[in-house]
Formats: sequence, structure tokens, C-alpha cells
Amino acid sequence: MKLLVLDRSGAVGPRLHASLENRGYEVDSTSESSIALWHSGIGNIDAVVICCDRPGLDDLATVAELGGNPDRIPVVVLVAAADGTDVVRVLDAGADDLLLSPVSAREFDARLRAIVRRATPPPGPSLEVGTLRLEPQERRAWRDDHELELSPREFDLLEVFMRHPGRLLTREFLLDGVWDIAYLGRSNVVDQGVSHVRRKIDRPFGRDDLQTVRGAGYRLRAS
Repeated sequence: MKLLVLDRSGAVGPRLHASLENRGYEVDSTSESSIALWHSGIGNIDAVVICCDRPGLDDLATVAELGGNPDRIPVVVLVAAADGTDVVRVLDAGADDLLLSPVSAREFDARLRAIVRRATPPPGPSLEVGTLRLEPQERRAWRDDHELELSPREFDLLEVFMRHPGRLLTREFLLDGVWDIAYLGRSNVVDQGVSHVRRKIDRPFGRDDLQTVRGAGYRLRAS
């Protein structure tokens, strides 16, 4: 998952950037709202995290601009202090969530996965990545003209990858998006699932598109 950290506090951002990278996210940071708006406009990030001491008018204006983008990117606001009025103002401006710093890595990751999941488009037109094609409504997939025989779980996993081509997806993101709570204690279920999908979409065709990023997660080659 790729994030943009908009650091309006000057203190939280660098620590958050390092912490997120250590947990497997791809992270860009800036202190300029215009750069955050540019990134959201070209669609090369999954979410924006705004860090501020306490949400002010400039922060609310930035949240509103990000929320008004036609290709809307989820926005999380991380603040050092806030009262009930601040929370209402931030959420009404268009933010998807507001968190008080410090927040545990586990809770932050779970909330981030939830808002990105809600922002994922519902099944619709076919997806195409390179020579892979997937029909979400018909639940059918092809490599070139060869139809792939996928289990329901393999199909769901391939669909997640094809909705995020070229993006690093952590094991936690895949687990949250494809498996249910009964699998939370099985640390290797994602690795096994990816291995099964790779045997169906890559190996028979001499391809290596579903890549392992050691220590971080997986990425489906964009082309």
C-alpha cells in the first residue's frame, strides 16, 4: 500500500514515515498541501495521512480539497490534540477518520485497511493487467485466451492484486481483504494463497508477474 504523509506538525511526520516504512508501506512525505493534492489527482497513492498538532482552518481546507477530488483518495487525520468539536469539523470536512497521536501501530493499520477497503470500487467492468483479464461479475479470469481455473479464494486474491497493479500489498492488507476472522491466527495463509495463484497465472505461461517483496509483501507487475 502506498501512502502520502502530509506533515503539518513538523514533528510527527518523520517518525511516522519511518514507522510506516518499517511496517512495509511505500511512503512519500511532504509539508506542502499542493503536493498532496497533485498526488491525489494523478492517483498514484492509496491514502493520505495528514499530521497536525490540532486541526486548524488550513488543515480543514486541505481535507475538503482532497475530499472534493473526482478520483477521491481516502484521508486520515492524525492529531496531537482534539476535542469533540474538532472531530466533528474534521469529519464534516471530508476526512475518513481522525486518530489521536500516539496511536498503536496495530490500530492505525487496521483503521487504514478499513478505509481503503471501503474506497475500493465495487465489482464492475472487466479488469486488465498486462495479459491478465478478469470479469468480477462473472467471476472468470484469463491469461491471454486461456481461461484460468481458480478456486473462489484464488479468484478473490487475484482480484485484489488486479485492482492494485504495481502496488506493494502487505500480508495484513491481503489477509484483511480476502480472508475472514477465522484465519487471523494462521500466519502463513497469505503466503500459501499467493503461491497457489502464482501456480495458476504465471508458471504455466513462463511468467513472473506476481512478485514477492522480501519482508514486505507482494506486488503484481503492472504491465
